[in-house]
Amino acid sequence: MHFDVLVPSEDGLNEAKGFAQSWLASIGMPIESVQLSRCQYCHSEVAIPEVVRHIKQNGYAVLPLEGCPASVA
Repeated sequence: MHFDVLVPSEDGLNEAKGFAQSWLASIGMPIESVQLSRCQYCHSEVAIPEVVRHIKQNGYAVLPLEGCPASVA
């Protein structure tokens, strides 16, 4: 399973693993196996409204990529 954790600023990078674990738990996946392959500031862009809503509600948003549910969470 591959997904990105989106945070509103670089300050959120330290919390990315915890956000990933919270999201996995919310979809019923085991959290013990979370591995960060890359955790870095990549780029910034204007987020779509759905992502903005998730970040405002949760402090982060998840962008599912491979083997994940299809929508932003």
